[in-house]
Amino acid sequence: MKTNRLFSLLLIVTLLAISFTTVVAQEEEIPGVTDAIDATQPWEIAYVIKNTINPFWLNTMEGAESGEDFGVNVTVLAPQKPDNVEEQIRIIEDLIQQGVDGMVVTPLTPRAWPQPSRR
Repeated sequence: MKTNRLFSLLLIVTLLAISFTTVVAQEEEIPGVTDAIDATQPWEIAYVIKNTINPFWLNTMEGAESGEDFGVNVTVLAPQKPDNVEEQIRIIEDLIQQGVDGMVVTPLTPRAWPQPSRR
């Protein structure tokens, strides 16, 4: 029970940090930040986890879903086949196309993700 509360608190703090960063960026009019989020509606945050069979990720999923208590709509997604890198990448690409307000991602492995090009 205590670990569930810790996971919930950790995830909520992370989501609030993301929210604060977005608000500060909007107030300071940072170049390149043009999309404003309407504060009158709940924010849409996606939480992409590795799988739904590991008890650790199930606990974090419960914590993420408690974000609704703070006016944040949290959608938890995971690959149907546990730990499937390609499916997780597709999920994230779809979320980008949908225009969610923010994402929290637990990557399966850092080596599986495309590396940024170096110039």
